[in-house]
Amino acid sequence: GFFMHARVGLETPYLTPEWFDRVRTAVDEAKRRGMQAWLYDEDKWPSGFAGGLSVASNPDYRMKVLVCKPDNRPALVKERLRAFLARQVDGRLADFRPIQGEEDLTGVRWGEEWLVQFYPHAVPLGVEWFNDYTYLDTLNPKAVRAFIQTTHEAYARAVGEEFGQTIPGIFTDEPCFIFQVGNIAGGPIRLPWTDGFPAYFAQQNGYDLLDHLPALVYETPESPAIRYDYWRTVTRRFLESWGKPIYDWCEAHNLAFTGHYMAEDTLLSQVSWIGAAMPYYEYMQIPGIDKLERHIDQPITARQVDSVACQLGRKRVLCEAYGCAGQDFNFVQRKWIGDHLYVQGVNLLTPHLSLYSMRGIRKRDCPPNIFYQQPWWPENRLLDDYFARLSYALSQGQRMVDLLVIHPIASAWTVYSPIATHRVRELDRQLRGLNDDLLALHRDYHFGDEMLMEKYANQRIGKPVVSAAEPSANGEAVPVLQVGEMGYRVVIVPPGVTLAENTVRLLREFAAAGGPVIAIEPTPTLIDGRPADAVLPPATTVIPAEREALRTALDSVLPPAVVIADAPGVLHHHRRLEDDDLFFFVNTDLEEEVVTRVRLPGRGRLERWDALNGRVEPLASQTESVVVDGATETVLTFPPAGSHLLLLRAAGKGVAATQAPAPLSVVARYRLEDEWQFERRDPNALTLDYCRYRLGEADWNEPGPVWKAHQAVRDLGGAGTPFALRFVFDVAELPRGPLTLVVEKPEQFCITVNGQAVQPGEGYWRDISFRCVDITGATRAGRNQVVLESVFRTGMELESLYLIGNFAVTAEYIGQAGRRHGQVFNYFRGPFVLIAEPQSLTGDDLTRQEGYPFFAGRLVLRQTVTLEDVGGRSFLEFDDPHAIVLKVRVNGHEAESLILPPYRVEVTGALRAGANEVEVEMAGSLRNLLGPHHLRGGDGDGVGPQHFENEALWTDDYTLVPFGLGRVSLVRSMG
Repeated sequence: GFFMHARVGLETPYLTPEWFDRVRTAVDEAKRRGMQAWLYDEDKWPSGFAGGLSVASNPDYRMKVLVCKPDNRPALVKERLRAFLARQVDGRLADFRPIQGEEDLTGVRWGEEWLVQFYPHAVPLGVEWFNDYTYLDTLNPKAVRAFIQTTHEAYARAVGEEFGQTIPGIFTDEPCFIFQVGNIAGGPIRLPWTDGFPAYFAQQNGYDLLDHLPALVYETPESPAIRYDYWRTVTRRFLESWGKPIYDWCEAHNLAFTGHYMAEDTLLSQVSWIGAAMPYYEYMQIPGIDKLERHIDQPITARQVDSVACQLGRKRVLCEAYGCAGQDFNFVQRKWIGDHLYVQGVNLLTPHLSLYSMRGIRKRDCPPNIFYQQPWWPENRLLDDYFARLSYALSQGQRMVDLLVIHPIASAWTVYSPIATHRVRELDRQLRGLNDDLLALHRDYHFGDEMLMEKYANQRIGKPVVSAAEPSANGEAVPVLQVGEMGYRVVIVPPGVTLAENTVRLLREFAAAGGPVIAIEPTPTLIDGRPADAVLPPATTVIPAEREALRTALDSVLPPAVVIADAPGVLHHHRRLEDDDLFFFVNTDLEEEVVTRVRLPGRGRLERWDALNGRVEPLASQTESVVVDGATETVLTFPPAGSHLLLLRAAGKGVAATQAPAPLSVVARYRLEDEWQFERRDPNALTLDYCRYRLGEADWNEPGPVWKAHQAVRDLGGAGTPFALRFVFDVAELPRGPLTLVVEKPEQFCITVNGQAVQPGEGYWRDISFRCVDITGATRAGRNQVVLESVFRTGMELESLYLIGNFAVTAEYIGQAGRRHGQVFNYFRGPFVLIAEPQSLTGDDLTRQEGYPFFAGRLVLRQTVTLEDVGGRSFLEFDDPHAIVLKVRVNGHEAESLILPPYRVEVTGALRAGANEVEVEMAGSLRNLLGPHHLRGGDGDGVGPQHFENEALWTDDYTLVPFGLGRVSLVRSMG
């Protein structure tokens, strides 16, 4: 299936009859193919403004903020809600006292005293990202109803007959109550607000917030309590005005409400954008999250959503993954990140993104592009099928988790100030430390959100049927803290400053029944943000924030259900399937192999479910017996980013171990020759991303990046201005065969090559918008000049050109540098020159040595290997290849495609005594063709539109990723 996502560069007017005609076409085609066509509720993101339509009808629907304006001058803001005078004490404002009017400012000693005013501000129209409108007031129920009527009701009229069938649901993307970007929200000190909020606050809390506004920004004696009440109330208001109405509408229309909220990742981001993440998941039929960039340094996000999903019985957990990871994002990294999400509870992956056109800015829109334009696209299903199988397996049965960690978002509310965030950052650091310690100790855990616990939590005595461990040695009932459908044996209170009154009551009842409570220093001293004589139960075990102290405390009250020896980077996920148990193990190390012994609760027959190929086989134990003291043990080997999905089938006591086959023993290893014959399956390419420009009859400007030429023509000339772009390329030897210029929308230009007019043909290359222009007859040895002339018009996009054909490219190689997560970059300095292709290649890095720095395609390397005998088993091994896909053929027999380590493939049956033809087909990516080419230091973990035009890190040199086989060996073995 697919989500129909309107993104930057959209030309079809959003939510018009033309738009819905395209939607119906997509839905009809999905229905014909047996696919799912999911809706998306916005033009770009964040959801709510309906492309501008939901805020256009009524100024009251525009986003509002409460602005705090400190000043050392007597200037009263007319629309102020409240004004206060404060003294400056040790560089900070203190001793706030309210004032009514100018008469209260008489005799003020300005400089020693400051005027602090609070006033509401409606964000005006004219914000470019919001199509020159602005964001929605998502705290205003009427405004949200306008959004639903504009968007959801319109889809119901257009394709409602397919709701719950071809159209399973609708995706919301990053809604928030305050869009914290730039200065669009009225000032540097701003807080979420809406009309009528003071009355709503008074109804919820019993006092007037306006009298206490300074406490939200500055440190006052009442700050903890006021902040706690304020942020809890804002969160509840956002839930009631946005989340629940859309959830109810979807429920009534047989749709699943899914997607994710803005900034779920940290306590600090949650407070400032959405208040808290977990309460909103209650009102999503398929709760979801976002996972951007190329790293796994974001474990809290998945843990939060999995907790609510399990507690409230949601079968599926969605994740929009891989955005901003870059065009060279390979299968290994996709699996590494995907496995990290799945082991924490995600089971519905939404890969980001598939562009049906890469024209203009679209190609730079938070890559990678996971679609037909990529050279590796034919093998994409190898990994997608893996996650499909994994999604099915990890949505069966019941998640097994014993530990509950009280989520500390309330502590973040209590200490947060928009002008001082260090205390929340410290809470984030402490929470991340606790998470890392628990996972390194192989203690799976859930969060308990205090707002949800008010509705769904209770203390009981019973057998925790969802517990990973046995209830007790003799099956007796034990204390359980029940949250929805999950029962927890141990509760952990993380470092923090406050707990909710209801949580304190639950902990006391749980502890009084014998339930273990462990608190990590520093422990809370407040209840609901207010001082309290006692917060934690007397029997609480208080420990320092140290891993070994946590291990000791946990082991003393509940031995671990799953034991993983000496492998802190291996994570696990346990599910109970009626009488069987399913375990998913993940190696989070992207570069190192891990071998470990694992001990599983229960006895039975152990099977490996290979989600990469769908095979199920008995797991050969590497111990003398798989049954040890009533548990099952085995040894697992994980390649980098490797995983194991194991099923423990229930059986009687004393099940005999499956005998392990003899391990493979290497008899001989032959290094293949470095020299290969080769055949390109795609033309070579040269990206032309520098040009000169001129406006009208003016002189040519100095050479510069095409994006700067575009800005100059747009801003200095504007619509209706004649302009020209001039590109140059050098040819040392004319290519054999045709030479093609690739241009986006060539029909809008008059194109000449060395003064000779050329015309676009019918074909395209790589993308339907990359049109081909044959320039063979106009090209010459030496310097060549391409000129594009036109009249600038609104919406015109000036882009790089590409040369493709049968040639090699040479330039000055400067050096190589590495980044984390296995990223390596080569540095080149132009000019790039077209030369004749070599007769053979070494198989090493083709960008650096062989003349293919911008190549974006597939290439076959071929050599002959002579063997005297073919006894035993034989494998081809690749050491450190730099390619997305490797396809091996031996004597015409094709082996399985290699996309993951270890890069080893068996070729036993294909070999013969004598000469053997070995072929390796490599598929690269779009990275070297599209960039970003000029980012000093190469791509970081994240690649977005801004990285293609980053002047602060700009270099005229080119940073390119390697492309090659590395070392190749034939391994002969017995066994």
